[in-house]
Amino acid sequence: MYSNTEENTRPDGFYIRPPSTLPPPGDLTLEVSVQAKLGEGRVGFVYDVDKRGTSGSHAIPDLVIKVARRYQSNNLCREAWFYEEMEHLQGIIVARCYGIFQVVLDERGDYQTSAMYAKEEAQEQNTAFKRLEYSESIHPHARTPHYISQNEHHYLLSVLVLEKLGERIPKCVPLPVTVPELVETFSHLCQMGIQHRDVCWYNILRAPNSMENPVCPTHNHVHEWRIVDFDLAAKTAFNEGLLLSWDTNCLEDMCWDLEYNVGPVDWEGYDGGGDGRTDAW
Repeated sequence: MYSNTEENTRPDGFYIRPPSTLPPPGDLTLEVSVQAKLGEGRVGFVYDVDKRGTSGSHAIPDLVIKVARRYQSNNLCREAWFYEEMEHLQGIIVARCYGIFQVVLDERGDYQTSAMYAKEEAQEQNTAFKRLEYSESIHPHARTPHYISQNEHHYLLSVLVLEKLGERIPKCVPLPVTVPELVETFSHLCQMGIQHRDVCWYNILRAPNSMENPVCPTHNHVHEWRIVDFDLAAKTAFNEGLLLSWDTNCLEDMCWDLEYNVGPVDWEGYDGGGDGRTDAW
Protein backbone atom coordinates (compact mmCIF):
# COMPACT_ATOMS: atom_id res chain seq x y z
CA MET A 1 0.00 0.00 0.00
CA TYR A 2 2.80 2.41 0.92
CA SER A 3 6.00 2.41 -1.11
CA ASN A 4 9.19 3.70 0.50
CA THR A 5 11.08 4.36 -2.72
CA GLU A 6 13.28 7.44 -2.89
CA GLU A 7 10.99 9.16 -5.37
CA ASN A 8 8.07 8.90 -2.91
CA THR A 9 9.81 10.00 0.28
CA ARG A 10 11.27 13.25 1.56
CA PRO A 11 15.07 13.33 1.40
CA ASP A 12 15.20 14.99 4.84
CA GLY A 13 12.80 12.55 6.49
CA PHE A 14 9.88 13.70 8.63
CA TYR A 15 8.96 17.38 8.56
CA ILE A 16 10.07 19.19 11.72
CA ARG A 17 7.39 21.54 12.99
CA PRO A 18 8.31 25.19 13.64
CA PRO A 19 9.04 26.10 17.27
CA SER A 20 5.98 26.96 19.32
CA THR A 21 5.16 30.65 19.66
CA LEU A 22 2.71 30.15 22.52
CA PRO A 23 3.39 31.95 25.80
CA PRO A 24 4.31 29.93 28.91
CA PRO A 25 1.39 28.03 30.51
CA GLY A 26 -0.76 30.28 32.64
CA ASP A 27 -3.68 29.87 35.02
CA LEU A 28 -6.76 30.69 32.96
CA THR A 29 -10.18 29.27 33.72
CA LEU A 30 -12.91 29.06 31.09
CA GLU A 31 -16.46 28.27 32.13
CA VAL A 32 -18.90 27.03 29.50
CA SER A 33 -22.29 25.38 29.37
CA VAL A 34 -23.01 22.66 26.84
CA GLN A 35 -25.66 23.52 24.24
CA ALA A 36 -27.01 21.72 21.17
CA LYS A 37 -25.28 18.75 19.56
CA LEU A 38 -23.88 19.83 16.20
CA GLY A 39 -22.75 16.46 14.92
CA GLU A 40 -21.22 13.10 15.70
CA GLY A 41 -18.76 10.68 14.19
CA ARG A 42 -16.66 7.61 14.81
CA VAL A 43 -14.65 9.18 17.62
CA GLY A 44 -17.06 11.49 19.38
CA PHE A 45 -19.80 14.10 19.57
CA VAL A 46 -19.47 17.82 18.79
CA TYR A 47 -21.45 20.28 20.90
CA ASP A 48 -21.98 24.02 20.74
CA VAL A 49 -21.08 25.74 24.00
CA ASP A 50 -22.03 29.01 25.66
CA LYS A 51 -19.07 30.87 27.15
CA ARG A 52 -20.08 31.95 30.65
CA GLY A 53 -16.83 33.67 31.52
CA THR A 54 -13.05 33.52 31.81
CA SER A 55 -10.59 34.38 34.54
CA GLY A 56 -8.83 36.94 32.35
CA SER A 57 -9.25 39.50 29.59
CA HIS A 58 -8.37 37.18 26.71
CA ALA A 59 -10.13 37.27 23.34
CA ILE A 60 -11.74 33.87 22.82
CA PRO A 61 -13.84 33.06 19.74
CA ASP A 62 -17.04 31.09 19.65
CA LEU A 63 -16.22 27.54 20.68
CA VAL A 64 -17.30 23.93 20.31
CA ILE A 65 -16.26 20.87 22.26
CA LYS A 66 -15.60 17.40 20.90
CA VAL A 67 -16.38 14.73 23.50
CA ALA A 68 -14.84 11.31 22.95
CA ARG A 69 -17.06 8.27 22.87
CA ARG A 70 -16.27 5.54 25.32
CA TYR A 71 -13.08 3.70 24.27
CA GLN A 72 -12.18 6.50 21.83
CA SER A 73 -10.15 8.82 24.08
CA ASN A 74 -6.88 7.60 22.58
CA ASN A 75 -8.06 8.62 19.13
CA LEU A 76 -9.15 12.04 20.37
CA CYS A 77 -5.69 12.44 21.90
CA ARG A 78 -4.28 11.54 18.50
CA GLU A 79 -6.28 14.40 16.98
CA ALA A 80 -5.05 16.78 19.68
CA TRP A 81 -1.48 15.71 18.85
CA PHE A 82 -2.03 16.85 15.26
CA TYR A 83 -3.35 20.22 16.35
CA GLU A 84 -0.17 20.67 18.39
CA GLU A 85 1.89 19.77 15.32
CA MET A 86 -0.08 22.28 13.22
CA GLU A 87 0.10 25.16 15.68
CA HIS A 88 1.38 27.51 12.96
CA LEU A 89 -1.58 26.58 10.71
CA GLN A 90 -4.30 27.18 13.32
CA GLY A 91 -6.61 29.97 12.23
CA ILE A 92 -5.21 29.72 8.69
CA ILE A 93 -6.38 26.35 7.33
CA VAL A 94 -7.40 24.48 10.51
CA ALA A 95 -9.42 25.53 13.55
CA ARG A 96 -7.78 27.16 16.52
CA CYS A 97 -7.41 24.53 19.23
CA TYR A 98 -7.53 25.38 22.93
CA GLY A 99 -6.41 22.04 24.28
CA ILE A 100 -7.64 18.65 25.35
CA PHE A 101 -8.97 18.18 28.86
CA GLN A 102 -9.37 14.85 30.60
CA VAL A 103 -10.76 13.52 33.85
CA VAL A 104 -10.95 9.97 35.22
CA LEU A 105 -14.53 9.28 36.32
CA ASP A 106 -15.71 7.28 39.27
CA GLU A 107 -16.25 3.71 38.08
CA ARG A 108 -19.08 3.31 40.56
CA GLY A 109 -21.07 6.16 39.03
CA ASP A 110 -24.02 5.73 36.69
CA TYR A 111 -22.90 7.25 33.40
CA GLN A 112 -24.99 5.09 31.10
CA THR A 113 -26.95 8.11 29.83
CA SER A 114 -23.78 9.99 28.96
CA ALA A 115 -22.85 10.41 25.29
CA MET A 116 -19.48 8.79 25.89
CA TYR A 117 -21.25 5.57 26.87
CA ALA A 118 -23.33 5.22 23.72
CA LYS A 119 -23.45 1.65 22.46
CA GLU A 120 -21.81 1.43 19.06
CA GLU A 121 -19.00 -0.19 17.17
CA ALA A 122 -16.44 2.07 18.85
CA GLN A 123 -15.88 -0.67 21.41
CA GLU A 124 -13.87 -2.46 18.76
CA GLN A 125 -10.98 -0.08 19.23
CA ASN A 126 -8.86 1.26 16.40
CA THR A 127 -10.55 -0.70 13.62
CA ALA A 128 -9.57 2.06 11.21
CA PHE A 129 -5.89 1.51 11.87
CA LYS A 130 -5.86 -2.24 11.34
CA ARG A 131 -5.81 -1.57 7.60
CA LEU A 132 -2.81 0.74 7.78
CA GLU A 133 0.49 -0.98 7.07
CA TYR A 134 2.86 0.91 9.33
CA SER A 135 6.34 1.36 7.96
CA GLU A 136 9.38 3.56 8.35
CA SER A 137 7.49 6.23 6.39
CA ILE A 138 4.80 6.62 9.08
CA HIS A 139 5.54 8.78 12.13
CA PRO A 140 4.93 7.00 15.48
CA HIS A 141 2.68 9.85 16.74
CA ALA A 142 4.31 9.92 20.16
CA ARG A 143 1.82 10.60 22.92
CA THR A 144 2.81 13.60 25.00
CA PRO A 145 3.05 13.05 28.77
CA HIS A 146 -0.01 15.13 29.70
CA TYR A 147 -2.40 12.84 27.83
CA ILE A 148 -4.09 10.13 29.90
CA SER A 149 -4.13 6.78 28.13
CA GLN A 150 -7.43 5.01 27.61
CA ASN A 151 -5.55 1.76 28.15
CA GLU A 152 -5.12 2.65 31.82
CA HIS A 153 -8.55 4.13 32.54
CA HIS A 154 -11.77 2.80 31.01
CA TYR A 155 -13.91 5.48 32.70
CA LEU A 156 -12.17 8.41 31.06
CA LEU A 157 -13.84 11.61 29.84
CA SER A 158 -11.82 13.46 27.17
CA VAL A 159 -12.89 16.82 25.73
CA LEU A 160 -11.20 18.72 22.90
CA VAL A 161 -11.91 22.48 22.81
CA LEU A 162 -11.95 24.03 19.34
CA GLU A 163 -12.88 27.21 17.58
CA LYS A 164 -16.40 27.08 16.13
CA LEU A 165 -16.35 27.03 12.34
CA GLY A 166 -19.00 27.76 9.73
CA GLU A 167 -21.08 25.72 7.31
CA ARG A 168 -20.03 22.91 4.99
CA ILE A 169 -19.74 23.52 1.26
CA PRO A 170 -23.32 24.06 0.03
CA LYS A 171 -24.58 21.80 -2.73
CA CYS A 172 -25.23 24.21 -5.59
CA VAL A 173 -24.11 25.09 -9.10
CA PRO A 174 -21.67 26.65 -9.31
CA LEU A 175 -19.99 25.69 -6.04
CA PRO A 176 -18.75 28.61 -3.92
CA VAL A 177 -15.25 27.13 -4.01
CA THR A 178 -13.07 25.66 -6.76
CA VAL A 179 -10.90 22.57 -6.68
CA PRO A 180 -7.68 24.66 -7.02
CA GLU A 181 -8.71 26.70 -3.96
CA LEU A 182 -9.21 23.56 -1.90
CA VAL A 183 -5.99 22.02 -3.20
CA GLU A 184 -4.18 25.18 -2.13
CA THR A 185 -5.62 24.76 1.37
CA PHE A 186 -4.65 21.08 1.60
CA SER A 187 -1.16 21.81 0.27
CA HIS A 188 -0.20 23.08 3.73
CA LEU A 189 -0.80 19.60 5.15
CA CYS A 190 1.15 17.99 2.33
CA GLN A 191 4.11 20.29 2.96
CA MET A 192 4.21 18.88 6.50
CA GLY A 193 3.92 15.29 5.28
CA ILE A 194 0.43 14.97 6.79
CA GLN A 195 -1.95 12.60 5.04
CA HIS A 196 -5.46 13.44 6.21
CA ARG A 197 -6.88 10.07 5.11
CA ASP A 198 -10.51 11.22 5.28
CA VAL A 199 -10.80 13.93 2.62
CA CYS A 200 -14.55 14.39 2.20
CA TRP A 201 -17.35 16.94 2.35
CA TYR A 202 -17.98 16.44 6.06
CA ASN A 203 -14.47 17.52 6.98
CA ILE A 204 -14.29 20.90 5.21
CA LEU A 205 -15.99 23.86 6.91
CA ARG A 206 -16.16 27.57 6.15
CA ALA A 207 -13.81 29.88 8.07
CA PRO A 208 -15.45 31.55 11.09
CA ASN A 209 -16.29 35.22 11.41
CA SER A 210 -16.03 35.47 15.19
CA MET A 211 -12.37 36.53 15.03
CA GLU A 212 -10.17 38.10 12.39
CA ASN A 213 -8.77 35.44 10.09
CA PRO A 214 -5.07 35.94 9.38
CA VAL A 215 -3.58 36.21 5.92
CA CYS A 216 -1.79 33.03 4.86
CA PRO A 217 1.94 33.87 4.71
CA THR A 218 2.46 31.34 1.92
CA HIS A 219 -0.37 32.37 -0.42
CA ASN A 220 -0.81 36.01 0.71
CA HIS A 221 -4.56 35.84 1.15
CA VAL A 222 -7.12 34.54 3.66
CA HIS A 223 -8.22 30.95 3.11
CA GLU A 224 -12.02 30.68 3.17
CA TRP A 225 -12.20 27.03 4.25
CA ARG A 226 -10.90 24.97 7.17
CA ILE A 227 -9.99 21.28 7.41
CA VAL A 228 -11.24 19.30 10.42
CA ASP A 229 -11.12 15.77 11.89
CA PHE A 230 -7.55 14.51 12.20
CA ASP A 231 -8.16 11.34 14.24
CA LEU A 232 -7.44 9.22 11.13
CA ALA A 233 -4.50 11.31 9.91
CA ALA A 234 -0.92 10.10 9.57
CA LYS A 235 2.27 12.11 9.61
CA THR A 236 4.42 10.56 6.92
CA ALA A 237 7.78 10.90 5.23
CA PHE A 238 6.10 10.89 1.82
CA ASN A 239 6.95 13.83 -0.39
CA GLU A 240 4.59 16.73 -0.92
CA GLY A 241 3.83 15.90 -4.56
CA LEU A 242 2.65 12.38 -3.81
CA LEU A 243 0.40 13.47 -0.95
CA LEU A 244 -1.00 16.39 -2.94
CA SER A 245 -1.86 14.13 -5.88
CA TRP A 246 -3.90 11.89 -3.58
CA ASP A 247 -5.73 14.84 -2.01
CA THR A 248 -6.37 16.42 -5.41
CA ASN A 249 -8.04 13.27 -6.71
CA CYS A 250 -10.28 13.14 -3.63
CA LEU A 251 -11.21 16.83 -3.89
CA GLU A 252 -11.99 16.60 -7.60
CA ASP A 253 -14.33 13.66 -7.02
CA MET A 254 -15.94 15.35 -4.02
CA CYS A 255 -16.67 18.57 -5.93
CA TRP A 256 -18.03 16.60 -8.90
CA ASP A 257 -20.37 14.71 -6.56
CA LEU A 258 -21.59 17.95 -4.99
CA GLU A 259 -22.17 19.79 -8.27
CA TYR A 260 -24.03 16.91 -9.84
CA ASN A 261 -25.97 16.11 -6.67
CA VAL A 262 -24.47 12.63 -6.39
CA GLY A 263 -23.16 13.04 -2.84
CA PRO A 264 -22.09 13.48 -0.28
CA VAL A 265 -21.83 9.86 0.70
CA ASP A 266 -23.77 8.87 3.82
CA TRP A 267 -21.03 7.74 6.20
CA GLU A 268 -23.37 6.45 8.92
CA GLY A 269 -21.84 3.27 10.22
CA TYR A 270 -18.46 4.14 8.65
CA ASP A 271 -15.99 1.43 9.71
CA GLY A 272 -12.77 3.21 8.80
CA GLY A 273 -12.25 1.16 5.67
CA GLY A 274 -12.18 4.17 3.39
CA ASP A 275 -13.86 4.81 0.09
CA GLY A 276 -12.09 5.07 -3.25
CA ARG A 277 -13.76 8.33 -4.17
CA THR A 278 -13.24 10.33 -0.99
CA ASP A 279 -10.22 8.89 0.77
CA ALA A 280 -6.56 8.46 -0.01
CA TRP A 281 -6.48 4.81 1.02
